[in-house]
Amino acid sequence: MKILNNWWEGKEDTAITILEHIKELRTRIIIVLTAWFFFSLIIFYYCEPIFNSLLGKFISIQFIYLTPAALFITYIKLSMTISFVLISPLLLYQVWGFINPGLYPKEKRIFFFMLIIGSLLFYIGCFFAYKIIIPFSIEFFESFSAEQVQAQYEIGQYLSFVINTMLISGIVFELPLFMCLAAVVGIITSSKLSKNRKYTILTIVIVSAVLTPPDVISQMLTALPLWGLFELGLLMMRVIEKSKKAVKGEDK
Repeated sequence: MKILNNWWEGKEDTAITILEHIKELRTRIIIVLTAWFFFSLIIFYYCEPIFNSLLGKFISIQFIYLTPAALFITYIKLSMTISFVLISPLLLYQVWGFINPGLYPKEKRIFFFMLIIGSLLFYIGCFFAYKIIIPFSIEFFESFSAEQVQAQYEIGQYLSFVINTMLISGIVFELPLFMCLAAVVGIITSSKLSKNRKYTILTIVIVSAVLTPPDVISQMLTALPLWGLFELGLLMMRVIEKSKKAVKGEDK
């Protein structure tokens, strides 16, 4: 407990050489890659029921594969992607652990909570795409089908569409985290973003139009959460800015 308390309060000795930094970076990369490989093997073993759950949402669609190894490669791609999503908190933790020695005690606590929030937002974004964006997109594109044309999706391309949509949505939902990083670096302030809120809302509408089919309902379902994330990011930026001012005051 003493070590944990010292770490939380920033009392540990963090003076290390460049060579030690490189060794530490290598160790952290190996940890992430090992975890990725290990989880990929486990998920590959259970890949078939996971895959069936992804396809089960659209039972009216016929899925095909065009080469003998296509389904096997698709399983590998699916298992590696899900594994990467699962270990993303570990990846973020390793990044935070690497930059941790260069942070002030208050900045360490802020970054720690940012990593937790960032992981949650990423998962929420992926889930949002799976439940909202992807079904609306499929239904929209299916509405253009003709009576004499039957929809048949190549399984690899369909999976790429699902994975890319979920990952993009997860990254977009990291908006508050990106805003916090901008506040830490000093690229932009919360006051400037507040003054230019109308341009931000316009950008959110454009992003929603890109991520979703061209219908008002799906665009609104995407734009409203993004707007809420923007407002959450503003609140977090203000907290960081107050913390930075307090740190500078202590240094003086």
